[in-house]
Amino acid sequence: MHDFGPLVFAIARRVGLSEDACEDAAQATFAALASNLDKIHEPAALAGWISTTARREATRLSRYAAKGRGTILEHDPEAASEPASIDQIETHHRLRTALGRLGPKCRNLLRALYFEGLNPEYQGVAERLEMAVGSIGPTRKRCLAKLAEIFAGRP
Repeated sequence: MHDFGPLVFAIARRVGLSEDACEDAAQATFAALASNLDKIHEPAALAGWISTTARREATRLSRYAAKGRGTILEHDPEAASEPASIDQIETHHRLRTALGRLGPKCRNLLRALYFEGLNPEYQGVAERLEMAVGSIGPTRKRCLAKLAEIFAGRP
């Protein structure tokens, strides 16, 4: 379930829960999952089920705090500046999962080019990944095509 942990925590944080309350929401979400695994017949539905359950658990805990039964809110969720939507969180999770399914060469190259800083120079990336500078562009193109296939659900 470690693959879905960041998704559950992001949803709980979006509601405005404290770190401890996020852990409570995650525990309740995964306990519910364990109790209902036999009811989830389609593996592709798992992320949506977890998202919905995490949102419900986080909202329940938030309401509990709002009734004065505890201080589990870290901040006012309405005051957050441009919070990520659930769709953005789920898309980010799907992207991370798709990146994880790439081979190490593609995964390392795409991370170096797109996730580890702004405007990376090919020379530095080539040296770090032990690649020829001239192969980075074509390899990047193939890796992005493969990532797009995986992201779209085509292996």
